[in-house]
Amino acid sequence: MATATPAITREALQAAALRLYVRRKYADRRASTAPDFWLSQSHSTIRTQHGVVPFVPFPWQRAWADGITHRELILKSRDVGSSEICVRWACWQQLRSGGNVLCKADKHSNAINLVSIARHYLTSLPAGERPRLVRDNETELELAGIGTVRALARGGGRSERCRYMILTERAFWEDSADELADVSGALVADGYQIVESTANGFNEFHSLWQNAVGYRRTFVGRLDNPTHTPEWWAERQAELAGMPGKLAQEYPTTPEEAFVSSGQGLFDKTAIVELQRSVRPPAETRLNGAVSIWLPPTPGHRYVAGADIAEGRDAGNDDLDYSHLAVYDIGDTSGPVHVASLHGQWTPEVFAQHACKLLADYAQPLLGVELNNSGQAAILAFQFAGYPSLFWWQDPMRLEEARQLGRPMPQPTIGWRTTTASKPILEQELSRLIVERALHSYDARLWDECLSYVQLGNGRTGAVGGCHDDRVIAHGIALQMRRVPVGRPALPASAAVRFGSNSRGW
Repeated sequence: MATATPAITREALQAAALRLYVRRKYADRRASTAPDFWLSQSHSTIRTQHGVVPFVPFPWQRAWADGITHRELILKSRDVGSSEICVRWACWQQLRSGGNVLCKADKHSNAINLVSIARHYLTSLPAGERPRLVRDNETELELAGIGTVRALARGGGRSERCRYMILTERAFWEDSADELADVSGALVADGYQIVESTANGFNEFHSLWQNAVGYRRTFVGRLDNPTHTPEWWAERQAELAGMPGKLAQEYPTTPEEAFVSSGQGLFDKTAIVELQRSVRPPAETRLNGAVSIWLPPTPGHRYVAGADIAEGRDAGNDDLDYSHLAVYDIGDTSGPVHVASLHGQWTPEVFAQHACKLLADYAQPLLGVELNNSGQAAILAFQFAGYPSLFWWQDPMRLEEARQLGRPMPQPTIGWRTTTASKPILEQELSRLIVERALHSYDARLWDECLSYVQLGNGRTGAVGGCHDDRVIAHGIALQMRRVPVGRPALPASAAVRFGSNSRGW
């Protein structure tokens, strides 16, 4: 009778892998300074759901530690060992070179957890490598003659000095930019800053990830943890049954999936990701890249345009806000096609001059200009330039009232006035076209803005902090111009030099 092969436990496999790994590294003494060697040869342990077991770095952890820079940015899935390796690496460096470690998180309890990881790591080292702790409490460890490991409370860090800074779950910080500015001042000139987080929609952390100026980016997906078995994944699916977006947010396989699946975006993110596949560079640029042309004018086609005008100067910033013009070909039966854009930082008057030049190529199409704020100055500039096709409208109730009372007809309102009544009309039409995959644009920046356009609370919508929505508004207005009947009379002569500003909505 055949004897059954005894089952090999997870702990035994990890222990065997550790012994093999250490033997190979010891074979080359020149490698003794490599982070992954040190992290393994110290015989430290790690706490898992299966108890305390030997620490064996995952492949991504070894690669990350070997190539670390002074500025690290990690976008991660949950349960991939990101916080573990960040803390271990910082403590390793601290033992070698001294200095303080500061840990800050979205919640103070999470920062305390980083200190707990450091405590377990340091106290699990062999006696000859283990530092003496002269202070050991929930929020702070003091290593004799070496430095401290501290958890920072919200708002803390202004008076601190550290060489190693770990900022975790950055995407969930409130007032993220201000908080980062406060704590970054604690870092010494040659210090190391490690930022790690799961995604939380298209907020300030998303902007940091996209731009990553000065940072080395690392994405760690759920598949980067080799212990994630099909059985483990089935358990996670059961836990988050009915919440596919949450599942993808917590355990993404790509950066795109991480951001798209998180946050409260107004537009269908899955559809946007599909539409992004058509993105391509413009066929022609002008005005140092401010003018982008994807498709030239086609004789006989009907075009429309929309413009969102800068409101002025940002608070505390000498730079002008961005203005945007979007031009659409609406002669394609498959849906409106975005053919050209104008985007830049100008006064309303200068913007109108540049816009008139571009629009002349497309036979001066019907143009809707957002009336709010600086839009009034831009409309006057378009009028003075003699632009013949400005969108105008009249309140039908006021017209009827004037007829019944025998009063002069009220002046038309030139431009699109964004109100609590008209803005949802714009957004709903844009949303419908996106869902139906009927909006054709090659502009990557338009889709980025659509992804970061969210419900802000209190019934408001717009771009999340650190992002813009001028393209969304301009494109939305342009698409509304399709509803204007062909051959509608031009502006009355009396409105040629003035426009109304007492509109009650669309």
